[in-house]
Amino acid sequence: GNDSFFKDFNNCDKIINTISNFFEQSDKTYLEIKLIEYGTYVQLDLFVESNFDKINDATNIDYFDDYAHLRKIFDK
Repeated sequence: GNDSFFKDFNNCDKIINTISNFFEQSDKTYLEIKLIEYGTYVQLDLFVESNFDKINDATNIDYFDDYAHLRKIFDK
């Protein structure tokens, strides 16, 4: 696809900050990152091992088993 989104420092900075902030709130033992580029947006899916009471970000967090899942959309 068009990689101009990833050549923009501000876009990469937003993605890295989101990953860092979410991981800092986790138990720091597991991090899975899925970054998918679509036509008009980039979707970031993060999975962390969590004890639930640490995570205070209310942005689209789903819980399953012992993991927390954050899905974040970045418009192109």
